[in-house]
Amino acid sequence: ILHTSLFLSLPCPTDTDGGSYDLVNDMSSPATGDYHSQQRSARHNWEMNYQEAAIYLQEGENNDKFFTHPKNAKALAAYLFVHNHLFYLMELTTALLLLLLSLCEAPAVPILRLGIYIHATLELFALVVVVFELSMKMRWMGFYTYIRHKRTMVKTCVLLVQFVEAIVVLVRQTSHVRITRALRCIFLVDCRYCGAVRRNLRQIFQSLPPFIDILLLLLFFMVIFAILGFYLFSSNHSDPYFSTLENSLVNLFVLLTTSNFPDVMMPSYSQNPWSCVFFIVYLSIELYFIMNLLLAVVFDTFSDIEKRKFKSLLLHKRTAIQHAYRLLVSKQRPSGISFKQFEGLMRFYTPRMCARERYLTFKALNQSNTALVSLQDFYNFYEVVGLKWKASLFHFQAKRNREHWFDDLP
Repeated sequence: ILHTSLFLSLPCPTDTDGGSYDLVNDMSSPATGDYHSQQRSARHNWEMNYQEAAIYLQEGENNDKFFTHPKNAKALAAYLFVHNHLFYLMELTTALLLLLLSLCEAPAVPILRLGIYIHATLELFALVVVVFELSMKMRWMGFYTYIRHKRTMVKTCVLLVQFVEAIVVLVRQTSHVRITRALRCIFLVDCRYCGAVRRNLRQIFQSLPPFIDILLLLLFFMVIFAILGFYLFSSNHSDPYFSTLENSLVNLFVLLTTSNFPDVMMPSYSQNPWSCVFFIVYLSIELYFIMNLLLAVVFDTFSDIEKRKFKSLLLHKRTAIQHAYRLLVSKQRPSGISFKQFEGLMRFYTPRMCARERYLTFKALNQSNTALVSLQDFYNFYEVVGLKWKASLFHFQAKRNREHWFDDLP
């Protein structure tokens, strides 16, 4: 199986006994090279594999597409810079600054109003920071992958429009009507901390086709009843609700919310009590049937999208685990991952985890009770790595009995 590694030019390291490194793939020999330098080179290669495996697992956890995986050393440096909490905070702060500038621009709250030169300069500063963020993402993804990323391209287009408008305001020293300020929320939605908002928006857009079908059905019946109501009640000059076809359509639309009921019915009802049948049939079809059908379609569509998303995320995580597993197994032990390789992986995946927790996580992950973690056991990585460990009464009893309390873990 061919595996596209982050560092294609580096030889694949191989662990022999969990404590040393195999040098079979090294082109030099002990007669021409230094054995210790070869050991250091193999150890460095393993460190690279640990880091790339951790990146694969993070991409699986965050549902990042694998075509954005860093492909060289420069892309790796940009990836590490983009995926840290300081960068996330910089994105969030910049987006909030752009949104808060709306309070200072005309028309604005008089107390908070700033001079045109001041708020335009602040806007340009924030936009320059956004340019820096996008340039780092382009350095990480590459130009071709960057232009294929739809959300990033939308953000880039909005950024260009905002840049042009800010420069125009700064040059003219006067503010004009800027409808595009409503697009500043895109910068906030694109932040790392707004991932749930993006997922909900994506689900709303995906559920629009069946929603529009039912909405057209609702409007179809509304137009039919508007025409019928106009021909039935327009002869009553004391009825302002159906005097014209336009008034008939508008008032039936309002009647869908029952906010003008029973006022819309009373003029025709006072002339002919049987006219109430028209409104009863209309409300039964539109309000009680089609509106509930619309709600059922939306709920069913959302549930189906959620199931497909869960299945896709599960398969994505399993693929990420498979990529990481291929980087962590050794040639002499291809059947599993030893504790040394697992510990090296965890140093990059969860740097704050202590050595004891890494060992306990390895033991909990190793369902086969062998020295190696198989691929089948490694599929439970995301569930096991989220466990929290704490000392208990069994720990002190194990000390007295000179046994480990976690030996019998399932």
